Amino acid sequence: MKEKIAHFIGGIVIFFPLAVILVLIDGWNDFENKWRFMASFTLFMTFFEMFVLSKIREGKWFSKKNKNI
Repeated sequence: MKEKIAHFIGGIVIFFPLAVILVLIDGWNDFENKWRFMASFTLFMTFFEMFVLSKIREGKWFSKKNKNI
């Protein structure tokens, strides 16, 4: 459980600055609902990384041993 919490906090630390950079590229004053976008992008990417990308990286979904895929 502690690993999942650490993974979640680490994802927020990594993906929130990325969301800020995306908003800055688009234009801070031109971007409508910038805080909603940054929060939703951060949470979505954190959960996606926790539940999908980490499983793919560990080889639990697409194993090279499974030739049927």
